[in-house]
Amino acid sequence: MSDRIDLRLINSKTYKKLFPFLVTAFLLSYLLSFIFLWPMKWIGGLMALNVLVTLIVFIYSKNFKTTGRLSIDMNNIVITQHLKEPLILPISLLEDFKISRGATIHKTDNGLFPAETHDNWISFTFDKNKYKLEFCIINGEENDRFEAMINRLRSLYPRFYYTSI
Repeated sequence: MSDRIDLRLINSKTYKKLFPFLVTAFLLSYLLSFIFLWPMKWIGGLMALNVLVTLIVFIYSKNFKTTGRLSIDMNNIVITQHLKEPLILPISLLEDFKISRGATIHKTDNGLFPAETHDNWISFTFDKNKYKLEFCIINGEENDRFEAMINRLRSLYPRFYYTSI
């Protein structure tokens, strides 16, 4: 059991903006491919679009823009972002310390699309500066280490707030 967990800070804004359009394109191309009065080239094109959208969602859901690293141990949070000095913050001095997990990597789901690894947020106030950063949980092993760290933080810091789907 490690005393620290290192996570990747990400930016998934583009994916979140594109996702509704990709789902709409998938559904439209799927439904329109059943209109058999259209030429075979159109139906084939719609089916190819259907496969292409599925591949885009599958690949893009795992490849977010990395903005830095987040390291959490029992006493400190270390934020390392590109071209900036590392920020070392004592957890005992944080206000409104919250971690919100939206990733579905911890659920056992064998659906068409892979488990989501993004939509995890850490937010807090330190020295009157508010921070809100998104991080990802890449796989089941990292998820287990993350959950163990959360349980230890909850036992040490009663003001720490954690939410999970």
